[in-house]
Amino acid sequence: MTDSKMKILDALHREGVVAVLRFNSSAPVLSVASALLAGGMRAIEITMTTPNSGDLIQRIATQFADQNVLVGAGTVVSPSQAATACDAGAQYIVAPTLSLDVIQYCNQRAVVVIPGAFTPSEIQLAWQSGADIVKVFPANIGGPGYFRDLLGPMPGIRLIPSGGVDFESAPQYLAAGAFAVAVGGVVIGRDPTRDNAMAEIRDNAERFVSTVAQARKPVETRR
Repeated sequence: MTDSKMKILDALHREGVVAVLRFNSSAPVLSVASALLAGGMRAIEITMTTPNSGDLIQRIATQFADQNVLVGAGTVVSPSQAATACDAGAQYIVAPTLSLDVIQYCNQRAVVVIPGAFTPSEIQLAWQSGADIVKVFPANIGGPGYFRDLLGPMPGIRLIPSGGVDFESAPQYLAAGAFAVAVGGVVIGRDPTRDNAMAEIRDNAERFVSTVAQARKPVETRR
């Protein structure tokens, strides 16, 4: 593994939470990213289903570079989409499913790749095929107990839950061995144009970052 990939993996693990931005319009993305960063949430994933996603990734990577943003691309379903995202400055690539072509392309580019999988066989195949992290989606079907069961026989695989992760379940996933967690609506909400939306996003991000940090403290220091 290259030093650059290891640095991104280490940074994602330190952050412990990735904010997933999926909108029907590109208009709110930069403001939402700014609010997330203000709340201390540095890992931001822009889905490729968001209009002008490549341009947004590039703008976030440059505009917020001084805040050490970790910008990635999500919902990447082909090597061509991965290429667009990587060329725009994405530091990690997230796929919704187990796409071996995307894994292979990202490995060739030495970019962190996080394919989606659910069953033990899919997760094992993703890992053996070169995934750096495996996104378990939809995680809420199995919950934290499923993570614990998966990591018993597969302890070396880095797993991130995506789908239905909230303030209550995030600490449970981390306790079960999750590498980090992915969140969306619980922090961002459904309508970024609502009154005081950015202040709410900032506050939610701050609260979620605190929740993750508290969950990772040794038990004796939480008392």
